[in-house]
Amino acid sequence: MSILKELMAINEDKKVVELTNFTGKRIPSEAWTEGVLYRGFNVYKLVYDGPEEATLAGAMGGVKDRFDGSLEFQESYLGYSPSKDVFILGHDGWATTEDTNYDYDSDDEDSGDETEDVDFNVSPYCIFKISDKGNISIVDKGSDFSDSEQMWYGKHGGLKAAHSKWSDLIDIRLD
Repeated sequence: MSILKELMAINEDKKVVELTNFTGKRIPSEAWTEGVLYRGFNVYKLVYDGPEEATLAGAMGGVKDRFDGSLEFQESYLGYSPSKDVFILGHDGWATTEDTNYDYDSDDEDSGDETEDVDFNVSPYCIFKISDKGNISIVDKGSDFSDSEQMWYGKHGGLKAAHSKWSDLIDIRLD
């Protein structure tokens, strides 16, 4: 029995969607988590619950380097572009950095350069491919997909930037 038929038998009350044949813009919520497949592989198990999860975690760990480890983020989006055959994992991110260009001037003290903590939001991301064997390879990663210093679902955040870049983007997971 094929994996698709097996999943349909297991998930009689849920939808099963094969991404390579899907023509919609958003995966039905009933299909997530067990019913979203890519070339027969369960996407949830590959990305969130399997040995390849470490590949994605390692890639996102490297993104923290830009902020000397002060970048915090939480995964909030998963999408797939059929035309590019890539997935994008989006995050809400926030960081505090020191601004060493802060010019402090007071009547009581000498004027001089001091530091000030600056808080801001970003849209960290990881773009990856899944091979025919179910292995994940990183295509690109970074700290702000939108370059707007907004979280993933902000007015000019990562989601808007991703849909602008790939017009055929399928929303798999929206948290």
